[in-house]
Amino acid sequence: MRLNLGTAVGFSLTLMAAVPMVHADDYVCNGYCELGPDDEVDNLIVEEGATAVLNGTRVDANIFVRDGATLEATNIYVGGNIQSDGAASVSVSGSEINGDFQVDNDGAILLKRTFVGGSVQLFENNTGGGDIRVVKNTVEGNVQISSNQARRILVKRNVIDGNLQGESNTPDPKCKGNDVQGDTDGQFEGC
Repeated sequence: MRLNLGTAVGFSLTLMAAVPMVHADDYVCNGYCELGPDDEVDNLIVEEGATAVLNGTRVDANIFVRDGATLEATNIYVGGNIQSDGAASVSVSGSEINGDFQVDNDGAILLKRTFVGGSVQLFENNTGGGDIRVVKNTVEGNVQISSNQARRILVKRNVIDGNLQGESNTPDPKCKGNDVQGDTDGQFEGC
């Protein structure tokens, strides 16, 4: 039987595309990266200025978002923490984070419909006219939002097992419909 080389190469490429991409070690995103539901990594490192778009991805340990980087994550699983320092923006929705969600010195922030097994800590973020939104999450630890500057800071319809605390935010945060088991302090007093 004679096999056409072009057909064989096309068939091989089709088979390769059907095989899930599984990354066993740390995955470093430089530039632009997309990871989907067939992707699994230990740690994800979004390098300076890079953009990582995750949809259904499993990260067994932690996500680190570097200076000027962007993280857009939907329906992901994170076994540890999401930590960001100086990112352009961080957006996580419909996900599970078993550790902390810690964002410092960043731009716009969205945390929506996500389970956080640890605490949410948002400190010294300047969104450059963007928003900080923490909406419809379940947080087993504390939510601490302090020294941020944004167009709008919204904390709405969250279930928080710990405390809801914040001070020195500009403008004053808007909060509504939160179920807080612990204390509400500072700008969140009486929320």
